[in-house]
Amino acid sequence: MSQQTLAEAVAAYRSQFKDQTNYVQDWRSQIPNWSRWRPGYIGQPDCQACKGIGYVRCDFPIGHPLFGKMFLCECAVDGEKYRQAQRLSSASDLLPEDYGLRWNMVMPTPKNQEAIKIIKYVLERGYGWVYIHGPSGPGKSLILKTAVAESLALGQGAVYANWYEILDDMRAGVGVGNFSDRLEKWRMIPILAIDEMSREQGTEWVAETKPKLLDRRHELATISKKGVTLFASNSSPDELPDWLRSRIRDGRYHVIFLDDADMRLAQTWDNE
Repeated sequence: MSQQTLAEAVAAYRSQFKDQTNYVQDWRSQIPNWSRWRPGYIGQPDCQACKGIGYVRCDFPIGHPLFGKMFLCECAVDGEKYRQAQRLSSASDLLPEDYGLRWNMVMPTPKNQEAIKIIKYVLERGYGWVYIHGPSGPGKSLILKTAVAESLALGQGAVYANWYEILDDMRAGVGVGNFSDRLEKWRMIPILAIDEMSREQGTEWVAETKPKLLDRRHELATISKKGVTLFASNSSPDELPDWLRSRIRDGRYHVIFLDDADMRLAQTWDNE
């Protein structure tokens, strides 16, 4: 596939057109109205030409050197951050429909709006931890998923994952000999949203591995001002191991107790 932009291709071959006033059709009219950016597309989500896909096609006549070819949209020329988002999205536990989550879709309550405000601030700043805890049901997971979906839509590297699945991924690396690579992957994800924090079997391996991951993310956030880590848990920070509790409670991070009513009970279900 050509890596020229459409403008570059047209400029290079413009002299070959007999009718220079009618050499390209309006590709915008061919893009479905429901089309929107997803991880994997290399364009910018708000591009009106390619709708974030990153490529456009010209209506050249048969036999022309550019007939049938796709070209980079102008918005995708500097698309490395979107390609990074694509690569990282494969590690995320988001379902296909979760990628469309947006902040305005979260049922507002005073407490979750406070949590969203803090998370937006930390995401915009680009570093820090946010620990959300409370009973099941008030939307802790939804907030984390939405934060990742919003970040991916901006081309930022973000991953949502359950804590036990992160551990499973690293544990699998022990058997195949690439534990260090997997550990480094989780350490360096720019925006990592960890759900179900502390729901794991308290084995010796877990006790050794957890600090290897979170200590490094703590250092990056506090010293290098890099990396955002979001947590959701039913457990208070005071129930965590001393080394982790001291980091979360040291005043540089945000701790939010979310005890709104169970959002699942607030739903209206069809009785069929």
